[in-house]
Amino acid sequence: MMFGLEASLAIEIRIYLMNEIDAVSPRFFDNFRDLSDLLAEFGPYNGRYVANYPSDWEKKLRDHLKHLPVIEQTKVKQKLSRYNLNGIKSILIDNNKLEYSPNISWTENVEVLQKNKTFNDVIADLYDEGAIFQKWEDKVEEYRAKRERSIHLQGKPGEYIALIEPLLKKGPAAYFVDPYFRPTDEDNISLIKKLFEKVANSECYQLHFFIRKKRALEKNNHGSESKWDLDEYKKELEYCLSRFVRRGKSLTINLFEESKEFESHNRYFITKYGALDFGKGFMRFNYSVAQIPVYIVDKGQHEELIDWYISGKAAFKNIDTITIENNDL
Repeated sequence: MMFGLEASLAIEIRIYLMNEIDAVSPRFFDNFRDLSDLLAEFGPYNGRYVANYPSDWEKKLRDHLKHLPVIEQTKVKQKLSRYNLNGIKSILIDNNKLEYSPNISWTENVEVLQKNKTFNDVIADLYDEGAIFQKWEDKVEEYRAKRERSIHLQGKPGEYIALIEPLLKKGPAAYFVDPYFRPTDEDNISLIKKLFEKVANSECYQLHFFIRKKRALEKNNHGSESKWDLDEYKKELEYCLSRFVRRGKSLTINLFEESKEFESHNRYFITKYGALDFGKGFMRFNYSVAQIPVYIVDKGQHEELIDWYISGKAAFKNIDTITIENNDL
């Protein structure tokens, strides 16, 4: 059994593996099969991403296609057009702080960064004979064997933020589903503040919370019979949270009443790119041992969650929406 720093380090390592970010050369492949295999192993359904390095990685990959045999070009283009609604962007993670010199090769740039272990792993340029990194054909089986699709947390806010960060920043909106979440509670105010700090310079512009109306309108966290009406609640939300909503961003609280046709018990973090099942939700527990399960949601369930919460097809009995915006110029 691990305690203290040792336990925290073990959790950080598991989050690091579940959100693996690898450097992959845009010229890692010379055929359709290799690209298809890479797309199958990376992205939100696998908890593994390709670093958008350099920042025009996708353009360089498409430029590379021109050098492949015509039949391979055709198959790759068809694959990319069908890949999903979000295209290849769903597997890419931006990091604008990483410098890239056009005067040296991709391999040489990555070698410099990898001295500081910038990436979990590296997939070599297929055409660079001097590369010190392994090629995709030598790594693909290893990738298939080491998928991390679940993790157990202690229940600290920092863990939640670290786990959702790759999806959170991809935007344009993030959805938190937790019937018992109370945005007016002190710990949750702190969590929302940290969320807006994380998305400040990202492509995520909207944060949405789906919470049970009856629970939200209680004036304290102990089943109080004293309740806010909607106007009072809106003023309370604005008092507690408006100062954290950055320019060009918004916070939407969706207060739902369940119907017999649709009951919401699970807790999820959802974007159009992928989702996580948070089991016990986003409340702080601070267990000494990691025991709160979190799972990567598969494609079928993700599409269902999009229908329910993003497309608005969940059959709630009623839903009231409160939005706090910052439209300062």
